[in-house]
This record gives sequence, structure tokens and C-alpha cells, in this order.
Amino acid sequence: MIFGVILFTSIVLLAVAIYGLISRDNPVKMLISFQLMTSGGIGIFAALLISGKSTFYVQSGQTLGVLLVATDLTTEAILLAALLTMVKKLGIRRLNDLSRLRG
Repeated sequence: MIFGVILFTSIVLLAVAIYGLISRDNPVKMLISFQLMTSGGIGIFAALLISGKSTFYVQSGQTLGVLLVATDLTTEAILLAALLTMVKKLGIRRLNDLSRLRG
């Protein structure tokens, strides 16, 4: 029962994230979409972890889950820093305006 709920929620999160990445005109929307995508991926990983029968796979899966969450948080911090730099120093609010920086 819980496997189906987690799997369904994760798939919905991934679908919303893909839609947000396709309509990428706002960098904040893109950042939130990236966060939703990683949350959906971690949710699918957790659903597959719940379906495992062996305790070895569950323990190693929990270790990998913690690693995924830590990697996700550091990636989000780097993307947020890049977004703040883009908005404050360059004055760019839309991703399409970045094309003028090429020269």
C-alpha cells in the first residue's frame, strides 16, 4: 500500500518538474523544478527501497539515500548562489536575456 502511494507521488513530482523545465523562462521556476525532480527521484528510490526484502539491501539503500539527499542539498546551494549572482550582479531576470552575454 505505502509502496504505491510513494511511487505515485514521486511520479507526479517528476511530471511537474519536467513541465517546469520545459517552460523555462523564469530561473526561479527552473530552480524549483530541479528541486522537485530530485525529490521525485529520491522518492522513487525510497519506494524501491521499501520493496526490498533483504536487510542488506535496505541498509545499503539507506546509506545511498543519505548520500543522495546530501548531494541534492549541495547542488541546490550552488544553483541558488548562481541564481542570486545572476539577478544581483548582472540584473538578469529571465534566462533568455543570458544570450546577450555571448557578445
